Amino acid sequence: MATGTGVGPFLSILATEQVWASYENIILVYGARYGHDLAYTQLIETWSKQYAGKFHFVPIVSRENKADRLRGHIPALLKTSSIQQQVGLDIHAEHSQVMLCGNPAMIEDATQTLIELGLSKHLRRSPGHISLERYW
Repeated sequence: MATGTGVGPFLSILATEQVWASYENIILVYGARYGHDLAYTQLIETWSKQYAGKFHFVPIVSRENKADRLRGHIPALLKTSSIQQQVGLDIHAEHSQVMLCGNPAMIEDATQTLIELGLSKHLRRSPGHISLERYW
């Protein structure tokens, strides 16, 4: 789950073969203010076609209504299960690993929401389900 330029690390990960071999489902949740702010959509669409059924792309915009995109903020859309419904998959501690990168407020709020859904932060001393990339 990424906002803005926070999608960069995920694109690097998705460019490797290992990730496609390691996971049954990969979901890229990518939020921006407006549709034109969503970068790398051509590359993302290539993966959508190449890994159809395995790769799910959920574009989100917060300041405009678009028929092909969810509207709102990632933490709120997690709480209402809108993201989960969009891809037809639930988030559960038994089978989910979530990575967050982007706006610090999104990371904080999404982490809290994921904890409420039963996931835990991944720490070296205590493996969990939520990994954070902070570079802002």
